[in-house]
Amino acid sequence: MKEFKLEMYEFRAVYLECGPNAEEMIDNTIVRRDGKEATSRFDAGERSIEALANTNANFAIVPYDVGFPPGIAEQQHEFFADITKKLNDHGIETLALLTSSSYLVEGEYAKARWGALLPGQSDVIYSVFSRRAMACWNNTEWTNRLALLVRGAMQSGASGIFFDFPCFGSAPIVVKGRLEGPAGCHCPVCRQQYRAFSEETGASKKNIPKNLRDLSEGNEGRLYAVWRAGRLRDALEKLFDAARNENTDALTAVSVPHLTTLPTLPLFGIDPEWALTVPDICCVEHHLDPAISKSGIVYESPVFKTLYAYSKNPLPAALGCVYGPSPDIVKPPNVYGASQAGGFSCGVSALVRGGKYNQSTFEDAAGAGFITGEPYQDQRDTVAGLYNWMEKNWDIFEKSEPVAEVGILFSMKK
Repeated sequence: MKEFKLEMYEFRAVYLECGPNAEEMIDNTIVRRDGKEATSRFDAGERSIEALANTNANFAIVPYDVGFPPGIAEQQHEFFADITKKLNDHGIETLALLTSSSYLVEGEYAKARWGALLPGQSDVIYSVFSRRAMACWNNTEWTNRLALLVRGAMQSGASGIFFDFPCFGSAPIVVKGRLEGPAGCHCPVCRQQYRAFSEETGASKKNIPKNLRDLSEGNEGRLYAVWRAGRLRDALEKLFDAARNENTDALTAVSVPHLTTLPTLPLFGIDPEWALTVPDICCVEHHLDPAISKSGIVYESPVFKTLYAYSKNPLPAALGCVYGPSPDIVKPPNVYGASQAGGFSCGVSALVRGGKYNQSTFEDAAGAGFITGEPYQDQRDTVAGLYNWMEKNWDIFEKSEPVAEVGILFSMKK
């Protein structure tokens, strides 16, 4: 097996979408509930913390900031500091999740000048359900805000930062193998800086292209895609430094949806080679539950094997979101076990999604939206069994060799 800064048995993580801001974002931004009260709230009391500890998880990924304005965000920050202390007391470290690319256009952020702009100078909107916009990573006000949040999270006890889906502005869509729609940001700062960059490279066209349909060598679409990814990369590395200035051992993680299945560089501005080289953890979201048949587990093994084969430093990790971040139900115990086993067998740390779930079959039960809830003892026992086995039998993996040593990622090379 490859050697990473963290090994799979050292990173037994539960992913928790909890806290007042995070749950509000799920209920009224990601899943439309028309302002109704949340179906459940995470109970950070002793019973829930012990339930997590009993899974033998040693890390929890918990939101510190999800882009709410300061007047509202303070309650999420306080929640994070409180739950971090409680988890630490039970031997569980936290990674602070930051929603690093979008923000709520309300309160102090109502007139923020860091929003990403489309070619016609209108805002790049994140969600049609709420007034949530995408930010410009080229805007120093935005990146300074993120640095302040990184420091705040580390000072609240986090062991590291989990950057949730860093995306630079607008993302085009894939239509019949072609990218359609604008990419990135067309604000005055981006236009000026890209013009200077294109002049330095001797490009014939100096303006940000309206689409990235043509990514061939020397084309303006390719040049802009590379510039955009470079700006995002530089900003993230400065934020990594900010975390390590607070704690030299701080862990850095990025979550990149579809990293091994879609062209993330022109889509989101995320260079896959960078994502699988620089952070300590690289997490890919995937959208398929394992199917258990007589022949074994049918799973997204090509996604995981490619992630493992291409990783040069980060521990590869995976988070299953079948219908996106929240609408699906709590899974049967064997699905959690199959997800963990499928990831482990491909050299990938399979994060256990602890919630929030919105379509719970135990809607009225205590904590029903999270696997820490009373109805889900069997799910927790399954997770604990596999995490315990992994920790005690790591030598089996150390001596094993991967089946696939080569992975194919999207490339702009023809």
